[in-house]
Amino acid sequence: MTQRRLAAILAADVSGFSAAMAADEDGTLASLHDLRRTIDPILEGHGGRIASTAGDSVVAEFPSVAEAVDAAVEIQGETEGSPLRLRIGINLGDIIVTDDGDVFGDGVNIAARLEAIADTGGIVVSSAVRNSLRGRSPVGFEDLGELRLKHIDEPVQAFRAVLERSAPAAAPRPAVDGPVLVERDDELRRLREALAGAVAGAGSIVVIGGEAGIGKSSLVRAIAAEAGIDVLWGWCDDLVIPRALGPFHDMAPDLGPAFASLLAADPRPETILRALHESLAGGPPRLVVIEDLHWADDATIDALKFLGRRIRHLAALVVVTVRDVGAARVRTTLADAAPGSVVRLQPAPLSAAAIAALAGDTVPAERLRRLTGGNPFFLSEVLEAGTDVVPSSVQDAVLARVDALSGPARRIAEVVSVGPVPVDLAIIGDVTPVDDAALDELESARILVGVGNAMAFRHELARRAVEASLSARDRRSINLAVLSGLETLDADPARLAHHALETGDPSLIVRHSRAAGAAASRSHAYGQAAGHYRRALEHEDLMDRAILLEVLSDFARSVGFQDVPEAIAATERRLAMNREDGDVLGESDDLRWLSRLAWMEGRGSDARALAAEAIDTVSHLPPSKQLARAYARRSQLAMLSGDAEGTEEWGRKAIELADELDLPGVRVQAMVNVGTVVTRTDPDESVRILQAAIRLADEIGIPQEIARATGNLGWNRALARRYAEAIDALDDAERVAVEHEMEGYASYALAAKAWVCLETGSWDEALTNVETSLTGRAVAAVAEIPALTVRGTIVARRGDLERAAEIAGQAWEGAERSEEAQRIVPVANLLAEIAWLRGDPSGVATWARAAHPYLARDGNSRYGGDLARWVRLSESFDGTALVSPPHDLEAAGRYVEAAAAWAELGCPYDEALAWYEAGDVGRAIEILEGLGAVATIERISPGTA
Repeated sequence: MTQRRLAAILAADVSGFSAAMAADEDGTLASLHDLRRTIDPILEGHGGRIASTAGDSVVAEFPSVAEAVDAAVEIQGETEGSPLRLRIGINLGDIIVTDDGDVFGDGVNIAARLEAIADTGGIVVSSAVRNSLRGRSPVGFEDLGELRLKHIDEPVQAFRAVLERSAPAAAPRPAVDGPVLVERDDELRRLREALAGAVAGAGSIVVIGGEAGIGKSSLVRAIAAEAGIDVLWGWCDDLVIPRALGPFHDMAPDLGPAFASLLAADPRPETILRALHESLAGGPPRLVVIEDLHWADDATIDALKFLGRRIRHLAALVVVTVRDVGAARVRTTLADAAPGSVVRLQPAPLSAAAIAALAGDTVPAERLRRLTGGNPFFLSEVLEAGTDVVPSSVQDAVLARVDALSGPARRIAEVVSVGPVPVDLAIIGDVTPVDDAALDELESARILVGVGNAMAFRHELARRAVEASLSARDRRSINLAVLSGLETLDADPARLAHHALETGDPSLIVRHSRAAGAAASRSHAYGQAAGHYRRALEHEDLMDRAILLEVLSDFARSVGFQDVPEAIAATERRLAMNREDGDVLGESDDLRWLSRLAWMEGRGSDARALAAEAIDTVSHLPPSKQLARAYARRSQLAMLSGDAEGTEEWGRKAIELADELDLPGVRVQAMVNVGTVVTRTDPDESVRILQAAIRLADEIGIPQEIARATGNLGWNRALARRYAEAIDALDDAERVAVEHEMEGYASYALAAKAWVCLETGSWDEALTNVETSLTGRAVAAVAEIPALTVRGTIVARRGDLERAAEIAGQAWEGAERSEEAQRIVPVANLLAEIAWLRGDPSGVATWARAAHPYLARDGNSRYGGDLARWVRLSESFDGTALVSPPHDLEAAGRYVEAAAAWAELGCPYDEALAWYEAGDVGRAIEILEGLGAVATIERISPGTA
C-alpha cells in the first residue's frame, strides 16, 4: 500500500564519481565508504530518513524543511576536505511512499534535478524550500531564476545556498593597496566565494551594479588586492564613440605577446574571442575585470556573452562594473549564461550610522546624508574638502580640493581631466611642466592616481567636475595639445577622434573620424564605423569630391546593417554624383548596393530592376569587378525568387569572372546563391557548397556572407524539417550577425528560429524570438514578413482572430511588394487558415487563388502543403499544388499515417489536424489543448473550447 504526503526531500550524489572510479576503483570505493560514515549520522541526527541509495547517490526524506537545509549545510562543511565531494538538491513537494519505504513523484524528481545543477560542494533548493524557511536558515540564497529541468513540465525557480568558504590558497604576490570599505562585508564575502570557485576551476561572472560613486570600483580593487592570482584589467571609456573591443586591448599585454599580435593583425571579433578563450582555458586562474560596461561597444558586450556561455569551464572570475543605466543591457547579454554562473551585487548607500562614524564631529551627519544620499564617493569628496561648511554640491567639493593645490599640480589635473582614459606623462608635459613634487601632491590629495606612465582621476565623477570647470577656450587648447601628442604615439583611432571632436576643428574631425571609421570597419564594428563617418559628413564642405564619394560609400556600407533608409539616402546621393562625373563603374556599384537595400525593404521589382541596370551600365566595358559583383547580385535575386535556372546562370557568370579577376569575395557570394537553390535537387550538394562558401568567407574575412550562408543553411534545413540542425545553423547565423553588429541579419535569423518553433509547437519561444526580431534597430522588411506571419498564426490559433487578421494584413503588404513565393505563400496560408477558423470557405478560396501562381512558378513543394490542407478542409478551390511529406499522405487520404509521421517529426499542431481528418477528434483536441489552440478546438468541435 502506498502513501502520499508532503515532505522535504534531499538528494545528493558524488561529483565526478565515474571519473574517480575509472582512475582508482579501490581507493574511490574506500573513500565512498568513509563519506557515508560521515553523512549518514548527520542525516539521521536532523530527523532525516534515508529512503534510497544507489551507488554514489542518497535520497533522504525530512519532516521539516529547516532540518533538511541544516543537514545539507553540515554535510558540506564536514566533508570540505574529503577526496569525494557531494552536490545536494532540496525540494518541498508531494511524494509517494511505497511499502518498502522508497519515495517517488515530482517532489523527488525535482530534488534530483536540482542536485544535478549544484556546484561541487554546493546546495541548490527550490523556491518552495526557500520560502518555507522565512529567514530561519544559517545561509543566504542567490536567485538562479526559473529553470527548465529535464523531464519536469513546468519551470522551477531555484536558489543556490551561499555557504561560507575558506579563502583560496594563493601564491605570494606583491602587495596591492586596497581601499578601506564600509558596510560591504556581504559583497566581499560573495566575491571571495566566486574567486574560490575560479581557483578550483569553476568560473563565474560577478556583475557589480549601481549609481556612479556607490563603490563598485572600490570592491573590485579590494578583491584584486587579495586575489593572489593574475588580474587582467580593462576599461570601457566615455569616448564619443567607444573603442571596438577596448577592454581587451587594455588586457592584451597581460594575455601574452601572441594575443597582442593577433589583436593588431586580425581584429575580427570571432578571432579575438577564440584566442581569449584559449588563453583563459589553458592558463592559470585569473581575475578578469571589465570596468564601466555601460560605455561598452557592441563587440565588448558580445565578448561578455561569449564568456558567459563558457565560464563554468574556465578557471576565471570575470567581474564587471556597470551603472544602473546599463543594467538591462547586461541582463540581456547574460541571459543564456550557464545556470548559477552569474552573481549580481548591488551595493547599497551607506547607512546613517556609517556616515556618522566616518564624519565624526566635523559636519552634522544628517546634513551629509541629505547632500550625498549615502553615496561613498560623494561622502569622501565632501569630507576631504577639509571645511566645516557643507558644500552645495559634490562638484563644489571636488573643485574646492583642486583649488587648494599648488598652481603646477592644479594645471596637471586640468590637463588630465580632458582624457576619459589615462593620459601619458609625456603628453601632459607637452601642455604643462611635470615634476615629481606636483605628481606627489596630486596623489597625496587623492585626486589623481598613477597608471603606469600615465595619470588618471581617482573617479570619473571628479574628472568630469574638473573638465566642466574649464573655459571653452582652455578646453579646446588642451584637447588640441593632447591630440597632437597622441598622434605621435600611434594611439587608438577612436581616442584620436574623440579629442579631435573636442577641439571643434572641422579639419581634424574629418581626418580622424574617417580613420576611426575605417579602423572600426576592419573590426567589423559597423555601428561604431557608421558613427564616425556620420561625424565626418557633418563637415563635408571640407572634403574634395573624391573623398566625399569615398566617405559616402563607406558610410552607406556601414550604416546599411543598422538603418536601411539612411543607407539608401547616402547611396542615392553618391549615385547622382557619379552620374554627373560620368563614372559608370561607380554608378554600377551604387546601383548594385541600392538593389540590395531595396530588397531589404521588401521592394522586389525595384531590386531586380536596379540589379539589371547595374549590369547594363558596365556590360559594354572590359571585364570589371563591378560587372562580377552585379552578376552575383542578379544571381542572389533569382535565388530569392525561386528561379533555380537563373540563379545558376548568373552565378556561373559571376564565378567565372571572379576567378578571372581574382575576386574571392564575389565567388563566395555566388556560391551562397547557388548552394542555397541546389537544395531542391541535391540537398547534400547544397550543404557541401554552402559549407565551402562559409570556409572561404571566414578565410578572407567577410562576416556578412558567413551570416547569410549559415542563415540560408538554417532555412533549408527547416524546410527539410530537420529542425534540430536548423536551429544549430540559425544560432550560428545569429551569433555572427550580433558579433559584427549586423542587426538586419540577426533579425532574419531570429525570424527563422521563430518559424521552426512554430512548427515544432514551442509557441511561447516562437513569440519571444518574434519580439526580439521586430524590436532591433534595423529590422529588414524581408525579416519582418516571416516574423509577423509567425505571430499572426499563433494569435489566430489561440483565439484572437481580429488581431491575427490585422497582423496578417500587414505581412501581406510586405509580401506582395517582395514578389517572392517564399514570403507570399506563407502569408496567404495564414490568411486562408484564418478564413477556415472563421468557417469562411470563400475566404480560403480567395487566398488559395492568390498564392497559386507563385506556387506554380516557384515549384517548391514545401510551401503548398498547408494551403492544400485548408482548401481540402473547406472544399473551396479546385487548383492543385505540389505538396511535400507528410502532407502528401494527407492528400492521399492516409491520415493516420500522416499523424504518425507528424508526431515523429515533432510537429504537434499538424499531428492534431491529421487526427482530426482521420476522425479522432478527441485525440486532436488533447494535443491542441496543450498548445492553447482554442480557436482550432472550437472550429473542429464547436462548444468544446
